[in-house]
Amino acid sequence: MYLITKTILRRLVISTVFITSTLLAGVWLTQSLRFIQIIVNHNVSIADYFTLVGFLLPDLLTQILPICIFISVLFTYNRIDHDHELLAFRASGRSNWQLAKPGIILASSTMIIITLMNLYVIPASYRLFRDHEHAIRNELTSIFLQEGAFNTLRGVTAYIKSRNVDGTLNNIFIYYTDKNSSKHHSYAIMAQKGKISQNHEGPRLLLQDGIRQEVEVAKQQSSFFRFEEVSYDLNTMMSDTQPRAVKPYEKSLWELLFPGEETKDPFVISKMRAEAHQRLLLPLFSLLFTLIAINTVLRRKMNRQRSFLRLTGGTFVAIIVYVTIHGLVNMNKHVSLAIPLAYLSVFIALCFGFVGLDISLKQRWRLFTHKEPA
Repeated sequence: MYLITKTILRRLVISTVFITSTLLAGVWLTQSLRFIQIIVNHNVSIADYFTLVGFLLPDLLTQILPICIFISVLFTYNRIDHDHELLAFRASGRSNWQLAKPGIILASSTMIIITLMNLYVIPASYRLFRDHEHAIRNELTSIFLQEGAFNTLRGVTAYIKSRNVDGTLNNIFIYYTDKNSSKHHSYAIMAQKGKISQNHEGPRLLLQDGIRQEVEVAKQQSSFFRFEEVSYDLNTMMSDTQPRAVKPYEKSLWELLFPGEETKDPFVISKMRAEAHQRLLLPLFSLLFTLIAINTVLRRKMNRQRSFLRLTGGTFVAIIVYVTIHGLVNMNKHVSLAIPLAYLSVFIALCFGFVGLDISLKQRWRLFTHKEPA
């Protein structure tokens, strides 16, 4: 019995690792293409780009693991059945529970991994991702490295016509509006040349041969002056007074379930609750999908003519269960009992999955309902 369990479990682990690696690489590549624009627009190095998209791997892994386990269990047990090994195992006295044990062990281990990642790894990885992305998008010098386009950052709009190899900027236009100040002033700068330099205080913009025009809206006054050379501190010129907004997926499970008094928007609270319960329910999909796959193969004897239909039916059931539970969780804003119904649906589905493996229960039901001939 131990040898059979070990053999099936080894096949399940190998196929799961292969399917997960392949699917993760494909999904990660498609998700990474969304951030190609950051490389183009913000002059980001390849190393920084892969560091950025690397923070997405933990969340992608937890999302695809239940699907990969379902495919692996369905493929492995179906292969065992087609090779007539399943018939030999049953002839030696192995029950469905004993044959399903390797799949349940794999699903239980995956549940622990996904739970730990949802509780600790994913919130931290998303925070690092958002911080890294925010730093790249708000890089002070990056907006001046884009030629022939108007770029806005922290309320400052900048345009340069061209940039030389030595870093000199040609035909520069800068416009800034300060709406937070009591003076409510704005100014525009036009210069023939400019260059960005670094010192111990940060980046500075040195402009040459230009004009600065300033308008104070409150007093309806404007002034302008010409300059041959002027230097601006970019950190002061583009001060960032607004902190980065924290998304629900960056928060811990406790913060999602108990938002606190600072969060009063019902829509945001519903999103946070949906994120929290998705983290709690996601590990259960590994066990649920495993039971669906095992029941698809083990409940009845499968012949080659009907195996495709049964595998398709099992896949359809898994999709219906997945969509239904996620739909209920996301409906919590409109339906107060949506989340309890989602947990109830998972519990009922797990019960059906475990009961379906017990042949003795079905035999007892047949004996109970069997009528003696008159």
